[in-house]
Amino acid sequence: MWRCVVALAHADGIFRKQERDYLRQVFERMSLSNEQYQTLVADMSMPQNINDFFKYIEKPEHRSQLVYFARILAFKDGEFHPSEKILIEKLNIKVNEGIDTNKIKEDVRLYIDKKMHGHGEHLSSLEDQDGHSHLFGAFLHWLGLDN
Repeated sequence: MWRCVVALAHADGIFRKQERDYLRQVFERMSLSNEQYQTLVADMSMPQNINDFFKYIEKPEHRSQLVYFARILAFKDGEFHPSEKILIEKLNIKVNEGIDTNKIKEDVRLYIDKKMHGHGEHLSSLEDQDGHSHLFGAFLHWLGLDN
């Protein structure tokens, strides 16, 4: 994923000092082996093709992190270059490939329905035999309106 991030930093054709400094700080905070660190530093000097590395990013959370860091780098130099914008748009499309958004929406709807049903049962359990809510009664008492 980090090799993709470095490749993205080259997108506008200029790998600025702000971008280099930021990435070096990130890399120094990570627990990278010396070989991993040297590979990333070498990539900062020699532009790589993001497609060569993207295919190895399989976890959705890592793909999302790639988009996140791509956006940070795109604005790090104070200029959102049109080539960076295009690359981030393409990256968003690639990151979302194969994701069934309709299925996700349906899963969320079912989850909410289940939670709301459970919530309704909980509220019903607060009612007495006449259908009056103990919770509502307590609220009215607190307001002093239970005369």
